Amino acid sequence: MADLKSQKIVHVYKDYYPPVAGGIEKNINCLCRHLHREGYHVEVLIANRSRLDETQTLEGIPIIKAGQWGRIMSAPITPRFSHWLKKVQGDIYHFHHPNPTAELAWLQAGCPGKAVVTYHSDIVRQSLIMPFYKPFLYQFLNKVHTIIATSPNYVESSSILQDFKEKCVVNPLGIETDDYLLSDEDKIKIDEIREKNPSKLRILFVGRLRYYKGLSVLLEAMKGLPEVNLTVVGTAPKRGGEKIYLKKVKELGISTQVIFLGELTDPELLLQYHACDVFCLPSIQRSEAFGLVQIEAHCCGKPVVSTNLDTGVPYVNLNGKTGLIVSPNDPDELRKAFQLLKINPNLRKSMGTYAQNRVLQNFTAQRMYQKTLKIYQSLLD
Repeated sequence: MADLKSQKIVHVYKDYYPPVAGGIEKNINCLCRHLHREGYHVEVLIANRSRLDETQTLEGIPIIKAGQWGRIMSAPITPRFSHWLKKVQGDIYHFHHPNPTAELAWLQAGCPGKAVVTYHSDIVRQSLIMPFYKPFLYQFLNKVHTIIATSPNYVESSSILQDFKEKCVVNPLGIETDDYLLSDEDKIKIDEIREKNPSKLRILFVGRLRYYKGLSVLLEAMKGLPEVNLTVVGTAPKRGGEKIYLKKVKELGISTQVIFLGELTDPELLLQYHACDVFCLPSIQRSEAFGLVQIEAHCCGKPVVSTNLDTGVPYVNLNGKTGLIVSPNDPDELRKAFQLLKINPNLRKSMGTYAQNRVLQNFTAQRMYQKTLKIYQSLLD
């Protein structure tokens, strides 16, 4: 039996963190850092934001960027991706779906190495391409050894995964919990943030301002809640896209209640997580497959208000235990949830404590990493 440390493991996606601070990108970064730290040979293959092929090293991890000619419906156009899949000579390829570019390129390259795929989400918004892409996706999923799903909910709700259920292994996303501990200096800064509005309930939203995130619904829920403030962290995918939400804030008459902070560094974001009273994930589409930000908020002892999607979102946030679940696209339900948590500080505290303990038991990076290693090892047995 081959030694796993003698194998080259290549993670394949379209972007990487840093600089792209999405849940999938952070997940890849987390796994790669663990593998590198423990002495495994790991590389990353992604698409570049220019037409040139480039390589760099981040935290000791080689990052290969295949030249990109643009993106169509979020899919990179990378003519040389199949070339790079062969050139890196990986023993184990760990793909992250959805990424049609990489999956088609691997098939084109003759399916080198052994492969697993973390199935983060169905293709939702770009569903028009599915009649054309589905045969290739099924060919890809037939050839990979294991499909890693991030929650049992997603296995049950995805029509694609139902056809490959025997290959699916559930391995929830995890975070480095020590990254969410506070220094004495952090605590002083958090007190300063809280002192600006000491009597108001502080709601926090974190995420790219994409169509499915439901920020518009959250803004509508703020109307009629003068005792509640909202902090929004994140930017829109397209430059200037935030103007839509700024205009909506003005139209709703809630300008004094909402603040947009844009992108924050990790230390700055940590302060916002700890300074808030409640975290909100108001997503409206199953593109929100897991909601890693919920775990980050829970790790800071905060209850979450999220939506009842048929994905991993309610798997992470347990209704009545770690927070509250409301119907998607329903500002009235959101508003009632905020009102309930506003008048029940003890409920907020008990939910936050339960949530924090649950993260330490079920959603740590170490737990995710160890299960991933077992999956890699199964390729060699």
